[in-house]
Amino acid sequence: MVSAFLLLAIIPLFSALDPKKWIADGIDKVGPKSLQNITLPGTQNSGTYDLTEVQVPGQAIELWPAIDVVIKPFHLNKEKEMIKWSRDQGIQIKDQLEKGIRYFDFKLAFNSTMNNWFVYNNMYGTAIQPMLQTIADYLKSYDKEIVVVELSHFAGSYTKLNLTNLQSTVKSTLGSYMYPVNTSFNFTVNDMIKAGKRAVVTMELEYDGVSIWPGTAIKTTNPNVDKESLLINETTPIVEEYNSKLWPGVLYKMSWVLEPTADTILHTLLPWESHTVEDLSDHCNKHLPKFWEKYEKTPYWRMGNILVIDFNEKSDIFDVVMRMNGIS
Repeated sequence: MVSAFLLLAIIPLFSALDPKKWIADGIDKVGPKSLQNITLPGTQNSGTYDLTEVQVPGQAIELWPAIDVVIKPFHLNKEKEMIKWSRDQGIQIKDQLEKGIRYFDFKLAFNSTMNNWFVYNNMYGTAIQPMLQTIADYLKSYDKEIVVVELSHFAGSYTKLNLTNLQSTVKSTLGSYMYPVNTSFNFTVNDMIKAGKRAVVTMELEYDGVSIWPGTAIKTTNPNVDKESLLINETTPIVEEYNSKLWPGVLYKMSWVLEPTADTILHTLLPWESHTVEDLSDHCNKHLPKFWEKYEKTPYWRMGNILVIDFNEKSDIFDVVMRMNGIS
């Protein structure tokens, strides 16, 4: 009888935190804090769950020769092979939001034939506007959730006018939710919710400094390695440096991802090696909880303000970040 009672008492502790609305559920912990004092789970190349076979000019120059070597013996399609090494996510934006992701990374390329901006990672993906609309719709449905959206690495044959039109698209889609630029970060999550301005949106170019933040507001670190042992070795000093001092004016972003190199691709000729980015992420994602355990008991330590991962649906990033925020 006692055991059953205790079980019923304990279960809510584990079920109360809903990834769909974790900010709302954890508002007592995160609400009074600024964005510089919490950590948001994020995805790298958030929109690359659906890539086309159309190359973005000038991208992956160092990878294409390796692709040619790999496909030749098997007469494979080189564009399809490149997609395997460019697709960093497996689920759509709404699904990512529902799994707790609150930072979105969109590399954008302008396609002059389609006269539109598309997400990309070596290959063109889908148009950016519907993805931004999905985020806006989510913020409307969940009125205490916040997001950070980064638009960067602009590619393709774009003009000043194309950038201006992109800015207009961002404002017309997310504008009512965009928090005014304030790189002092002297506002809290509660302030964002009270104002109804729950999206920080940055652009690498053509930011207006009013509602669109400069790209420099996010400091990015990326070990750029293809082995989990190297990732652990490279990330350790990054975590220690971040936690050793203040970082005024920026949100600090860390990446728990493996990046394919030409050698990574060439090694696919060996059947036991990784054959996709998804394979790489399977190797490194499982190491994240144990890596964080080394620092978890150090008061106030965290892995930056934003922690990004590939194939988040196959990772424990949500649980790890909730522990960083003290709301697990």
